[in-house]
Amino acid sequence: MDDRGGSNGAFPRKARRATIETINYGLPNKEKIMNIAGLGKSPNADALVEDIYKYGLERHVVELDAYGFTLVPPETLRSREGFVDDLRDAILHVSERRNNVQYGDYRTATEAVDFNSNNWWLLEEDDVFVESMLNPVVLTLARWMCGRSAVLTGTASIIKPPKPADVENTGDYDDVFKHSHLPLHNDTHAFPPPLPEMCHWVNT
Repeated sequence: MDDRGGSNGAFPRKARRATIETINYGLPNKEKIMNIAGLGKSPNADALVEDIYKYGLERHVVELDAYGFTLVPPETLRSREGFVDDLRDAILHVSERRNNVQYGDYRTATEAVDFNSNNWWLLEEDDVFVESMLNPVVLTLARWMCGRSAVLTGTASIIKPPKPADVENTGDYDDVFKHSHLPLHNDTHAFPPPLPEMCHWVNT
């Protein structure tokens, strides 16, 4: 190969040069690396990757791929002040009304309700449910798992009361519902084992 970059000089090195956008991803040594998403060559992936960097979700997408779950701290979710309280209060209010129960103070409540009853389709019950579904961090992680064409299939809540000290986990589902024992299970529906390589369901 000669100094012009080609074995026969047909492709001069200078002609092959291109300006590649670089981006600093918060590396300790301030080193800049090529921003592949900025090249605009994969429109279905670029916007999603940019959002992952924007919201600082690199660790979380790795954990999702490696373990199947991740825990996103409140500061990363960037929810407004009071959001958690509003969401909890709305969940309790809907459950009380639908199940004809009164929880009182949620911190000391012992009322047990089958968490599989009357807890679906919450979206139209309160604006805070819509707010939770439209959180951009949540949407980014859902799209990472299921693709940018992911759609919302349901909204549900689970209220888990304190476990009585004298109750053992029998594995019976009646016991599960009443005493908050949630055994290992799989929410992937409609696919018999072995499960497909690609994800088609994610809980957020």
